[in-house]
Amino acid sequence: SWDPEDFEDTWKRPDALPGQSKRLAIPCKLEKMRILAHGELVVATAISSFTRHVFTCGRRGIKVWSLTGQVAEDRFPESHLPVQTPGAFLRACLLSSNSRSLLTGGYNLASVSVWDLAAPSLHVKEQLPCAGLNCQALDANLDANLAFASFTNGVVRIWDLRDHSVVRDLTGYPDGVKSMVVKGYNIWTGGLDACLRCWDQRTIMKPLEYQFESQIMSLSHSPQEDWLLLGMANGQQWLQSTSGSERHMVGQKDGVILSTKFSPFVPETSPITCCDVSSNNRLIVTGSGEHASVYQITY
Repeated sequence: SWDPEDFEDTWKRPDALPGQSKRLAIPCKLEKMRILAHGELVVATAISSFTRHVFTCGRRGIKVWSLTGQVAEDRFPESHLPVQTPGAFLRACLLSSNSRSLLTGGYNLASVSVWDLAAPSLHVKEQLPCAGLNCQALDANLDANLAFASFTNGVVRIWDLRDHSVVRDLTGYPDGVKSMVVKGYNIWTGGLDACLRCWDQRTIMKPLEYQFESQIMSLSHSPQEDWLLLGMANGQQWLQSTSGSERHMVGQKDGVILSTKFSPFVPETSPITCCDVSSNNRLIVTGSGEHASVYQITY
């Protein structure tokens, strides 16, 4: 059953061993709590412990699932947000850090949509223009009122959320940007040319470049430390320092790493295409095939 702490807005890190810092507390158990039958390939997921909802993104739309109740398998989403544009499909979704907005982007869409999750009924409150561009990844910095998207043509676009204007377009990926994370003033992008790039929003200088041997399919940044986790097409996982050139290979799998998060290992019987961790570090959602699974973490 759900623990009340699973839905607390902030996470009080449990005590570690006597004399150890609470930052050293590590997960000791993972339990699958629910299966969400999306009905088509799940390409992106997001989870909010604050609103008690999971968002599963398929090519034809977003489904919103409530985490209240105790059902083992849920086939009935609370809401369905279909793609309205003929010939278009979704590729990415992002839950804002305050759980009040959901950003969605994809192929053959004229804009990135910002959904209002705080309203009585779900609706698009903002449209961020990107006509002619196919979105691969999304990020946002609410403190700076900025949204970010990477596209298949190699462009990274920055918008001002206050007036939906384009602040800047970053270019430099001839083969396209596959993954992106924003940390502070830095925009980290991974490309199909096996190059990790770091753009500083405060300057117009060329990005720092870190060359790898395989295409970079996914990125995740540590919330507490100066490290990026890279998932590669050849199955390798790398930690790259965000404050220097230090790097370490930390894992190897047989298949491509499509999604990465700083989270415990989650066993699945079919390939995982995407994952997300709640802001209070108590819940994990993974997309695998045509369903998503929600896990409870015990510390």
